[in-house]
This record gives sequence, C-alpha cells and structure tokens, in this order.
Amino acid sequence: MTIGALYGRNVVTIDRHATAQDAAVLMRAPIVDREGHLRGLVSVDDPVPLLAREPARIAVMIRREQLAEARRTDDSFRDEFATWGDTYQAR
Repeated sequence: MTIGALYGRNVVTIDRHATAQDAAVLMRAPIVDREGHLRGLVSVDDPVPLLAREPARIAVMIRREQLAEARRTDDSFRDEFATWGDTYQAR
C-alpha cells in the first residue's frame, strides 16, 4: 500500500531518522523510509517522552562544559603561577 492511497497527493511526511522536535511539528505525520514506504504514524504521545528528556540532556552538556572550563582555568592559573614562581626564584 502506498502513502498516496492512504492520504492522497498532498502528503506531508517525515524521515524516520528525524528528531523529536521535527516530529512534534508534524503530529500524525506518516513515517516513511528512504524509499517512501509507510513505516508508521507519529501520534500525539510519541514525541512527549523524547521532548521531556531534552532539558536533562542539555543540562548534562552544560555541566560537562562548566567542568571542562573549570579545569582549563585551573590549568591556566597553575601554569601562570609556575612561571611566576620560576621567575621569582631566578632573581
């Protein structure tokens, strides 16, 4: 069965590799594979768990970046003080 047989000619589809955000925009859109074969339908409830996880993922990424920045800052200060110490001792 083709998408056209189910929906007519003006069909909005979404690739099965699309993001949850993409799917949220197109509720009840047919899910198709690269050849255009029907693989399912996006229902209203499908993207909700995925969208709910996004803030947590963003928070984890932010925290990782904060920790990396703190380590870079610590390394920078340590290097600067080591250089200052070497200069001070040489006098």
